Amino acid sequence: MRNFFFLAVFLILTNGSAVSASPFFPVCERIAEVQSAILRYLPPTSAGHTSDCHSVTESDLAQIENFGAVQLPLGGNAPLRTSDLQGLTQLSALSLGFPSPFASVPKESFARALSISNHLFLETPHLKSLVIRYSGSVSSYQTLSGPLQFSAQSFEGLSELKHLTIRASSVDLNRAVLAPLTSLESLALLDLTVVPDELSQKVGETPVRFAPSELSASGIFSGLPSLKELVVAKRSKKENSNFDASSDHFKFVPIKPGKFMMGSPTSDGFRRPEEEKQHLVTLTKPFEMQTTEVTQSLWEKVMGHRTFLWPGSELPATHISVPEITGPNGFLPKLNQLKHGQGFHYRLPTEAEWEYAARANTTAPYFFGEDADRLGEFGWFYFNSQDRPHPVARLKPNPFGLYDMLGNAWEWVQDSYEPYSATDQKDPLVVSESSHAIRGGGWSHYAETCRCASRSSYPNPSGADIGFRLVRTRD
Repeated sequence: MRNFFFLAVFLILTNGSAVSASPFFPVCERIAEVQSAILRYLPPTSAGHTSDCHSVTESDLAQIENFGAVQLPLGGNAPLRTSDLQGLTQLSALSLGFPSPFASVPKESFARALSISNHLFLETPHLKSLVIRYSGSVSSYQTLSGPLQFSAQSFEGLSELKHLTIRASSVDLNRAVLAPLTSLESLALLDLTVVPDELSQKVGETPVRFAPSELSASGIFSGLPSLKELVVAKRSKKENSNFDASSDHFKFVPIKPGKFMMGSPTSDGFRRPEEEKQHLVTLTKPFEMQTTEVTQSLWEKVMGHRTFLWPGSELPATHISVPEITGPNGFLPKLNQLKHGQGFHYRLPTEAEWEYAARANTTAPYFFGEDADRLGEFGWFYFNSQDRPHPVARLKPNPFGLYDMLGNAWEWVQDSYEPYSATDQKDPLVVSESSHAIRGGGWSHYAETCRCASRSSYPNPSGADIGFRLVRTRD
């Protein structure tokens, strides 16, 4: 499973200045921004996309200066090693998460123990803040339940650490494990299903704060001389029971049946004749389409916690595979269960429904006309996105009131990616062994890729700039 390992390093500059340098990995890129830079580590994936980025070395990281915080999602069965942290000697904040949102995790791994390597943090002696997460929802299956294990050498070298947060079903801690943390001032143990014996009678799902005087003088926390606060909370058993997405852009607009010319006309200079062959499509049933792409906040209300490459509650939920959306325990079955009895069925749009809604009764390459220079008013693309996603619904909508139909994130549809039929179609839906189609273009693409007729495909697992939006129909 090592081929599924994904290591994403987020470097937050401490001096507010931009980083400028050419990429030093063949297929990994460093993106200069005012206050942040991203270094992506992309080993081979099951889809066959290969990379020469096989390790992050001290000499590589030495080319980046003045950073203070790093987030490392861990995936597959490849544990983080001491050598992976080489060159990070001045690091002050580190977040470790398992699994990576991009990892393929076998179902039998959900209850397996995860061990933190000995001497893992010897390369980061100046850490002040550390977060370790081994909890939350995995793919389209279930919640991680295995214990997080430490040895007496796991925290060796962290004598300057002041804040430690651990999220896990159970945590194998004792005085010897915590002994190196002589400067630790705050410790949080969250998402627990197994609570340390000395605290079990006092802890519920609401976080409980303990002062050192409230802890046992001979307990596992008694060897922390600088500790000022311990926070402990059990994992909630009521997750999603009171589902309310009113603040998560969970809004829909009704779309009436109709006819339209799907594909691009021969007059379109960027037309791809085979993939965008123009043909008449009739949609005979009304539907409602979500006004925005599904946000990270909405995803987590339905599916639980997930570590996103670009975290933000109003950012589109991306790098989501189709099985994670439509699979037996995926987003859509869970959403439909949560919304059961309210009169709607939620699903992905068909490719025809998507283009019909995107065009909004227009016929030009873009719903706002033929002038590609106006795209920046309606969508995030290559020339205005700074090569990253943006919060949904910040630009102008199309005439149907739909935001970000062009740009920001590509969007999955139900259909497989196949050449269009040359004949007229009624309520078309194409299902084959091919990869699913994606529509709308993404934040890193040029304007011609963000036309209403533009289409592409991507094999599972999903690309980093692919999300989705919902359609709902009356039961």
